Amino acid sequence: MSAPDLTPEEADALKSMGIDVIRAMNVAMQSIRTATEMHPSLMMQASIADFVSSMAGGLAARAEFIATNAGCSRKDVVTLCSGAFQHGRSLAWAQAEAAGDIIQTNAPTTGAAQ
Repeated sequence: MSAPDLTPEEADALKSMGIDVIRAMNVAMQSIRTATEMHPSLMMQASIADFVSSMAGGLAARAEFIATNAGCSRKDVVTLCSGAFQHGRSLAWAQAEAAGDIIQTNAPTTGAAQ
């Protein structure tokens, strides 16, 4: 559903939800940054990454539930949500790189996050 398909009340509710979620995400991101800066051990960093990945998975699943309950087919849910996830992930990487948040760009990976 695109923005022109929304009623004025729905558009206002979407805008309000967006503002609330962005504020909450800003607080969460600052908390994550603080924890990673204060506790730089590899074990702590891995634990934080595990926690954040789990939260991201739950948020992605919530998006899938919403799309499914809106009547999207399973194929459309996968297409819609994976595309949006990849877009958000790419944007976050670009922002993090621009802000200097990426310290080691050639770190070994298991590929789990890919």
